Amino acid sequence: MEQTIMTTEQSSWTLRTWLAFVLGKLCILLLQLAQWLRLPWGGTAFPGRVALKIDRNIVSVLRKRYRRFILVTGTNGKTSTTALLVKLLQSTGEQVVSNPEGANMIPGLVTALLKAESICQPASGNSDRNRLAVLEVDEGSLLPLSRLITEVDLVMVTNLFSDQLDRYGSVTALARRMKEAFAAWPEATLLLNADDPLVASFGHSHTCAYYYAVETSHSGPLTASRKLGDISLCPLCEQTLKFSSRSYAHLGHYTCPACNFSRPQVMFTGYPLPNQEQPGTKFLVRTPTGESEFYSNLTGLYSIYNIISALATTLVLQPETELSSLQPVVTAFQAPAGRTEHFIWPDRDKKGTLVLVKNPAGFNQALATLVNTTTLLVAINDLPADGRDISWLWETDIDALTDNISIICSGRRAADVAVCFKYHGLTPDKLTILPEPDKAVQAALTAPGQNFGILCNYTILEPIRHALLQQGGNSYAA
Repeated sequence: MEQTIMTTEQSSWTLRTWLAFVLGKLCILLLQLAQWLRLPWGGTAFPGRVALKIDRNIVSVLRKRYRRFILVTGTNGKTSTTALLVKLLQSTGEQVVSNPEGANMIPGLVTALLKAESICQPASGNSDRNRLAVLEVDEGSLLPLSRLITEVDLVMVTNLFSDQLDRYGSVTALARRMKEAFAAWPEATLLLNADDPLVASFGHSHTCAYYYAVETSHSGPLTASRKLGDISLCPLCEQTLKFSSRSYAHLGHYTCPACNFSRPQVMFTGYPLPNQEQPGTKFLVRTPTGESEFYSNLTGLYSIYNIISALATTLVLQPETELSSLQPVVTAFQAPAGRTEHFIWPDRDKKGTLVLVKNPAGFNQALATLVNTTTLLVAINDLPADGRDISWLWETDIDALTDNISIICSGRRAADVAVCFKYHGLTPDKLTILPEPDKAVQAALTAPGQNFGILCNYTILEPIRHALLQQGGNSYAA
């Protein structure tokens, strides 16, 4: 069997594939040299883009060098969930390759896989097929990826919300393309968020699907933030769904009176627990084999969803793993940079929280975690990676902000952010427009109050974070 695998793998390395591999590796070395010289070169996806230009078969060739190929996708929570999943699998003894830089389109995936290979023996029969690939994948890239590789072992989907409409179109159109990708991987296991009707519907016609969820006590009349949802129609028959409860947006308990589609049976469930003693989040995890209490320094209901999904994926891949043995990994886990990252300035008695936001659902959940905040810095760019259309800001729950909060607007679209907040009821004296990230951070540090929050999208995240560190901020666990 092993000899068959080796022969197949070696035969797939054509001259064009070799050239793609070597030039891709050289590009990685050039980027590493630029980083060492502190040159302002980015391009985490550039080596993969070069390799794909020469031979698109490089993806399937590199995939064959892994025992299991796991994809994490969805609108919100991909980066944090993937990072935690890697830690959990490593704690069980697995050797894992991932894309921690967050370059989650196909060129970025190829770059991550190229980095893990030795340039000396890329196609030797001694390739280590004991490795696992755990890759964060842009939800819009699933369909083109399914045309490049035919073998995927597991796909975990976090959620689906309206996001970057100029790139993806409607969320239902995106779901149709994702379903087409899953059809190309009929042997893959799907691990789905049962609370999201659109995500749960992916398992309706798939051979093997498992579900996870978070149980909350939110029922009865809905607050403004929980009324906001992208899905109100049944994904199967397009009739109106009936919700008996929601955790946030369109996540919750639902049923379709017309076709009886409903929230599926859940295998992995999280239950938020009261936690007044310490910052962070406490919750119970229940599986078919037992239950265990967990603590995380991450905050917000969305963090519980992310953690439950990572735990569920680990247990599906490693069913012999004891749930309680994963507690230390979750407790020690720190979210990736900018994903609810906390900063402190001891000499100024200041604390700041940096959160990546890119759609109404994420924005509203971030607002819910920023308690006791008197200043809010909102930094929005409109570069291609962000999406040109920022009209989603008008759908956020800005009305829930208190009258005593001040808003600093930054980024390329700072003026548009200010207009949005003004028409949501904030008076002009509460609004400051500072497009430059360093000046915006300085203003937040000198504003009254001890705590401030920063909400920003993709391309301005690093400039804001750099400014926070330059101003003496220390990143710490909450």
